[in-house]
Amino acid sequence: MRQWKTESIYEDDRLRADNKEYAAAMIIQFFNYKDCVPSGELRSLYHNTRMIFHGLDQMLLIMEEVMEQAGYPQGDLAPRCLKMCEEKIPCFADCQGAAKEESGTDFSKWDHALYKKNITIQIYCRKNASMQGEVRFPEEKIYFRSTLELMRMIHQYLQCLTEINKKKTE
Repeated sequence: MRQWKTESIYEDDRLRADNKEYAAAMIIQFFNYKDCVPSGELRSLYHNTRMIFHGLDQMLLIMEEVMEQAGYPQGDLAPRCLKMCEEKIPCFADCQGAAKEESGTDFSKWDHALYKKNITIQIYCRKNASMQGEVRFPEEKIYFRSTLELMRMIHQYLQCLTEINKKKTE
């Protein structure tokens, strides 16, 4: 059984006031950063489920879907859809059951040094089809103004960890 380090997010009194606010809190556990594509698990505290992701784009889409299902934080705009595909909206977050497992995931190839370094993301608001909030890394907490900025920070963090791990093995 995997252990989740959730103390920092549970210590936040803002999350205890209203259970719906848990929808905006996500714990991210990375398995791999092969070819600059992170994969791992996203844990939603609101649904208390874990969902596998491959790539930051999929991670962000899962986060968006979890918050949309909970209705918190409320987005200011409805998402746009292609006219030819309006009825076929893909589902990224399976919040009804257990973790959405990928059939091809080889857990023996995890980067165990990465797996120990989880992050938490707290979304404060969703404006202009983007997210704003804070990301907590083991060493620091940073506020972000957009999902693009969040993606850049996560890539920077994973690249730094990868370089540190390479130096340790040399």
